[in-house]
Amino acid sequence: MTSIKTPEQAVSLDEYIESRRPSITADNLRELGRHLKAFERKAEQAAAEMRSDLLRGIRLMVDLFGSQELADLRDPLPDDVAELGVAAHYLLKGFDLIPDSLADIGLADDEWIVVRVMERNPGLRQRTWTQRG
Repeated sequence: MTSIKTPEQAVSLDEYIESRRPSITADNLRELGRHLKAFERKAEQAAAEMRSDLLRGIRLMVDLFGSQELADLRDPLPDDVAELGVAAHYLLKGFDLIPDSLADIGLADDEWIVVRVMERNPGLRQRTWTQRG
């Protein structure tokens, strides 16, 4: 039997990000980086639905996953990088709060978490990574 959370037990988006941030390791990020095709598909969906904030966040993730810095990352990760990892993990998980297949709203939950991570870490927007050659 599944228990239903009361409003007092509900988790905010910030609480979700903060609770998962410590579990993101350098090895987790390297593993996520092996799924570039899945991120590219998600980016195509975001572009088709004109979700520019989500698309920008996915591109930032893909840049990290193709960077030399990814290979050099060590634990503990900087908070901003770990939170980007939380968002990346959410984008690839099999269960979505709102299924991606629902036209016009399916990517809303993905966009919410990516946008919130970017708001929490404004330096990510200016961050650049050295691409592996």
